[in-house]
Amino acid sequence: LYLRLPSRSAAKTLTQWQALPLSFALAARNGRVMREGEAVVSTLASSVAQVQRVVLMFAASDVTVLQLAVPPLPASKLRAALPGLVEDRLITDPAECVLVAGPRKNGLCAIAVIERHWLQSVIAIFSGLGARRIVALPMQLCLPLQSGGLAAAVTEGPGQIDLALRFSIDEGIG
Repeated sequence: LYLRLPSRSAAKTLTQWQALPLSFALAARNGRVMREGEAVVSTLASSVAQVQRVVLMFAASDVTVLQLAVPPLPASKLRAALPGLVEDRLITDPAECVLVAGPRKNGLCAIAVIERHWLQSVIAIFSGLGARRIVALPMQLCLPLQSGGLAAAVTEGPGQIDLALRFSIDEGIG
C-alpha cells in the first residue's frame, strides 16, 4: 500500500490530518496496481492491516536530501558520524532528525534528513492500524525519472501547494 502524506506544515494546521484524503495505490506483489485513489486513513485501515508493506511517501518539503562526500567507514560508524557531517547544512539540531545514508557512489552519499517527531508520529499511526512493515521514502525520490531529464510534481493541499523536483537517481528537493 503506497500512501502520499501531506506535508508536516499542512498537518500542523489541522487538528486531525488523518481526516485529509490521501492519495494511495494498492499494488499486487508483481507491481500491478489493483486499486488507487484518495481516501482518509480510517477508510484505509483494513488495507493497512492486510498488506505486507506500507510505503509512506513523505512530502518533499519535509525531507532534505543531501549529497555529501563521506569517509570510507563501515555502516555502523557512518551512522554515528552522520550528525557531524550534516550539522552545518541543517537549520535544526541533527539530534532532532532521523538521518539515513544511501549507498556510496563515486565518493558521494545521498543522505535523507527528516524531523524525528514527525516521522515517529506518522509511523505510530500506521503501526496502530496494524501495519507489519513500514517503509518511509522522500516524495522527490519517488518521482519517475528519465535519463538526462528532470521530474516534477505539484500537489495542492489545504491552503498550500507542494512542489517536488527530482534531478537524478539520488537528488531532489521540495
